[in-house]
Amino acid sequence: MSLSAVAIPDRVIHLGSNIFYACRALTTINLPKNTTLVGSHAFHSCISLVSILLPSSVSSIEEGAFHGCTALKAISLPPGLMTLGDKVFAACSSLERITIPTGVSNVGSGVFENCTALSAVELPSSVLSIGDYAFHRSSALTDITLPSSVSIVGAYAFYSSGLTAISVTN
Repeated sequence: MSLSAVAIPDRVIHLGSNIFYACRALTTINLPKNTTLVGSHAFHSCISLVSILLPSSVSSIEEGAFHGCTALKAISLPPGLMTLGDKVFAACSSLERITIPTGVSNVGSGVFENCTALSAVELPSSVLSIGDYAFHRSSALTDITLPSSVSIVGAYAFYSSGLTAISVTN
C-alpha cells in the first residue's frame, strides 16, 4: 500500500487492530487529541514510520502495535499510559531510547525484543514486573536500573542483550 500520510478526524478515540498494518510508505502520523487506545498491531510493519505523536489521552497500547517499525528512532509515551502490551516495540531496530511513564506496572513480554539500537531505558517505580523476553536481543543496551518495586522478572528477559550491568534503586 502506498499510503504515506493520514489525517484522522478528532472524533476517533480508538484505533482498531491492524488498522495500518504493513502500510510500508507511511512515514508520520499524528493521532487525534482524544485517542485513548492504540489497537493490537495497528502500525505493525510500517517500515517507513519515523515519527508518531501520541496524545496525552492514550492510556493503552495493545500487543504488537508498533512491531517491526524499523525506521522508528524515538517515541514519547504519554504520561497517562497504563497498559503497554506484549511485543509493542519488538523489532523496532532503530529505536534508541525509551522512557516508560509512571503508571505502567508491567513491561510486557517481548516488548523491546530485537530492538538492536536501544541503548537507554528509564523505568518508573510503578513497574512491578518485566515480562519474558522483554529485552531479548537488545544488543545496544549495556546497563539498566531496575526500580526496587520490580518483584517479577520473566524468563529470558535480558537474554542476548548487551547488558554488562544491572542496578536496583532503593
